[in-house]
Amino acid sequence: MEPQRTRVLLDSFFNYVHVKNPILDEVQTRRIVTRLCLHGIDWSPESCIALLVCALGAIATPFDSSEVVTQDSEAYATAKSFYSAAQKRLGVVLGTSGVLEAQCLFLAGAYMMCIFERVKAWRFFVQSLACCQEFDFLHRSRAVSDNIPDHIGRYGMQSHQSQQASIAEQAIYWSAWKSERELRHELQAPDFRLPETEVAIYPPFFPTPPPPNEDLQSGLSDEYRQRERVSWYFYLSEISLRRLSSRIADDILAFQPQYEENLLEGLAKATSEHEAQAHEWVMALPDVMTLQSPPEEDNVCKFVLRGHLINFYETIYWPFVDAVINCPLSGGGIHWSPLLRNVAHKGLQKHVERLQVNRPGFHHRHHGTPIMIYHCTRSALVLMAAALVAKDSIEQGLSLPLEMPPDWQNAVIAAIELNRHWENESPESRSMLHVLEVLWESVR
Repeated sequence: MEPQRTRVLLDSFFNYVHVKNPILDEVQTRRIVTRLCLHGIDWSPESCIALLVCALGAIATPFDSSEVVTQDSEAYATAKSFYSAAQKRLGVVLGTSGVLEAQCLFLAGAYMMCIFERVKAWRFFVQSLACCQEFDFLHRSRAVSDNIPDHIGRYGMQSHQSQQASIAEQAIYWSAWKSERELRHELQAPDFRLPETEVAIYPPFFPTPPPPNEDLQSGLSDEYRQRERVSWYFYLSEISLRRLSSRIADDILAFQPQYEENLLEGLAKATSEHEAQAHEWVMALPDVMTLQSPPEEDNVCKFVLRGHLINFYETIYWPFVDAVINCPLSGGGIHWSPLLRNVAHKGLQKHVERLQVNRPGFHHRHHGTPIMIYHCTRSALVLMAAALVAKDSIEQGLSLPLEMPPDWQNAVIAAIELNRHWENESPESRSMLHVLEVLWESVR
């Protein structure tokens, strides 16, 4: 914990980690770390959060860099050392339920994601979210939604200090909520599986960005303000897309065809409206987050947003991709109209695009890397399943309701290479690499 060394780690953390989940006050965090450098580490939550920040800063790298942190590198060993010290203090954190404790547990989960410990990460996110349940802003919002006048009156006028506390509460709540929900959906833990009715549920509010920091003695000036601005633009953009996606998923789950209309045909007609909403979201993005520039120019925030947009399109087209793979022939009870063929083809094309869009981040280690690998692997499996259906249909001399998208073979090869790169760190990648290679032999 030397000031010169920790300053480098802090810069790395706030530039490459915090920008995707702005749950900390940068000025305050830097002061905590500086104080601990001068006076030593104790057993407080402040020490725990400082050690976690340093651990994440040590393992983080720029998105556009060729630098890769491997398990045998000095940076990895440094991160592991900081996390080991933080882990000894997490027991103290578990006994309380404040903002700082929730932040510690979330950052521990983020670190676990960076080293491919998804189950441990999920447990930390669950505990962080459990801490958030006692936050004042949640009680206020529930009181308002339940029309309880006493609570509205009690919390109607907030002091500046209470507003700052509310901002911090909302930020950590949203990060813990979305991280826990995303991982829970993928892990399918037996007692925590989401019922279909809850898949599309998201909290009804947006977190509040902090007001401009006027602390002139912080020494962070323009660089700090720009970093905070970008991080919150990304944060709110990501949340708005997640909420839009949840609304569309809810619409699809609740869709009822009219009169004699076929279910898939009715859903296919609704896709134009869903596509329009996706386009509207893209066009509404602020300039610093625009996705209208080439993917090759993306920073890590745009890279993540572009990946989430592919996830959104996958939701729109999934019923048709599922149908074209599982009921490809006219005997399956589906009339494959030009509209259905078109949306099914769009769906398969999005799986190719996912591999293309994510390729620049294949070797980048961050909080979302395990989930990116999971999604890319799923897309490769979908493409090979479609190819096997096409192969069987051709061999039987049957007419095809599907057409494989261009470059699908290279997309599958990219997924194989992605899992091969991480197989030494991720048991899931090691397992899926074998599955992908065996299937690839059947379809290539």
